[in-house]
Amino acid sequence: MVIKISRGIILIITGIILFFPVSIVIQMILPFPFGLFLALLLGPGFIIAGIIFVIKDKKSSTIDKKLVSDRTKFCKKCGQKLSSELRFCTKCGTEYKV
Repeated sequence: MVIKISRGIILIITGIILFFPVSIVIQMILPFPFGLFLALLLGPGFIIAGIIFVIKDKKSSTIDKKLVSDRTKFCKKCGQKLSSELRFCTKCGTEYKV
């Protein structure tokens, strides 16, 4: 079984895992205000980027579904719904160009 994990979820998990250990190390290396600000930007930065990617992936999947539904055609003579693979209407037999 293959589980597909999006890049947004990976970034969110990375931000959560790295937030505390990295923030402690950065605060020990850099002087007080700089280490604190960098630590507060690093973990939440990964999390925010992950949320943005998750939202973009959702929007792109809905756009792809809409494009697929826009390929559906209707017969000009009888109005029957036609798939893009067929050259003839299944109801009245009218030929149409692909």
